[in-house]
Amino acid sequence: MVSILLLLAAQAPAPAEPPAPPPQATRRADPATRRQEQRRRWQPALLQRFARCFVEDNPGIAAEIVDPPLSAGAETRRIRLRRAQLPIDRCLSISLGRNHMFGMLISADIGVALPVLLGAFAEHLYARRFDALPPLAPADVPPVSNPEDAPAHFTYLFASCLIDRDAASVDRLVRSHVGSDEESAVFAALAGHYGGCLDQGSAMELNRITLRAALADQIYRRALARSGPAR
Repeated sequence: MVSILLLLAAQAPAPAEPPAPPPQATRRADPATRRQEQRRRWQPALLQRFARCFVEDNPGIAAEIVDPPLSAGAETRRIRLRRAQLPIDRCLSISLGRNHMFGMLISADIGVALPVLLGAFAEHLYARRFDALPPLAPADVPPVSNPEDAPAHFTYLFASCLIDRDAASVDRLVRSHVGSDEESAVFAALAGHYGGCLDQGSAMELNRITLRAALADQIYRRALARSGPAR
């Protein structure tokens, strides 16, 4: 089984409130605990709002982060994200509010899985570039070179298969608002193709934000490969 999990506060019931920890213990929370807390604060609608702000204000920078082929690797993109720290901080402030943005800056630890962040950028780049579903190039998902990349790799393969089955629905999905009735309707339409996009005997565990990000990434890359870079 391929298991992909993104913790989202909007999708999980609030746990029972534990006893308040001593102030000293709170200050010394280990990095893994801090990262987990960051991810709990990210809700899908906030991520979409942040990505829209960043892409609309900085389309060229966003394209430099997203457009390189998947084979370029994560570190290339992280370097470019670090270079874009000021506009990222601005959109975090706008999208999250200053009271919630501290500790969530996208730098050495982005707080959001990189494929999800790239997909959030890709959907807005796609909508800016293409007014309607464009011709698409064939899927081009490179082989896995790092075992840690295997979950994202299989998610991209699955997403590209769904695009082959119903590109019009994927186009609608990436233009929809997160959490809207339209988004739910499109996911329901795509669900009929899930079984046909999995090898016999295999299974995947995905949530909506992870799958949506992969679909946005793949439809944008395939449209770009067919039409060529923007002039």
